[in-house]
Amino acid sequence: NNKLVISWQDDIMGNENIYVSSFSSPVRINLANIDFNLHGEKRIGEDPVIYKYNANHFTDGSGEAILSNMEWDAYHFDIASSTGLVLLTSDMTLPLTVNPNENSNIILYLQSNTGNSYLAIIKNQDMELIQDALVHLYSAGESYDQIIATNSYGQAFFISLSNSVYDLEISADGYIMATSTVNINEEIIEETILLQ
Repeated sequence: NNKLVISWQDDIMGNENIYVSSFSSPVRINLANIDFNLHGEKRIGEDPVIYKYNANHFTDGSGEAILSNMEWDAYHFDIASSTGLVLLTSDMTLPLTVNPNENSNIILYLQSNTGNSYLAIIKNQDMELIQDALVHLYSAGESYDQIIATNSYGQAFFISLSNSVYDLEISADGYIMATSTVNINEEIIEETILLQ
């Protein structure tokens, strides 16, 4: 079925077991006429919060939105619910930081709003992002077993999850494997995990 799979050997519990799981990554297709909101973090009001920059935009026919004369700030993207899509991940760390006299290009990956999702952001103890960490999310009760390698921004995104408790294993060259559980009970859960 043309799926890439990853296999690895592990000696958890003293047994030499071999595991195999499918691997997925985002696919890039330009989407036209996508409605999104963009707001910075600078505020001009507090009660209620009023952002200095807060505007709605649409992608053009080629799936691009070109914004000019943007002030330096950290910008947050919100995809309009009317699109039926949610923000999956991006090729840059979000929020997008724009520095003075700097041009930035960002690719946002969207997905159909098909249920709960989990975004793992993997960093080391110095808060540096770790690329190519293997994030393994699985649940025997849900018959779910997926491994995703983190992108250059340390992100691994899992979609179409049921409300359940999942097991999580994260491994990366030069780091101690981290294990935990994740309680999936809302639309999008985001978690930063530090490896030692």
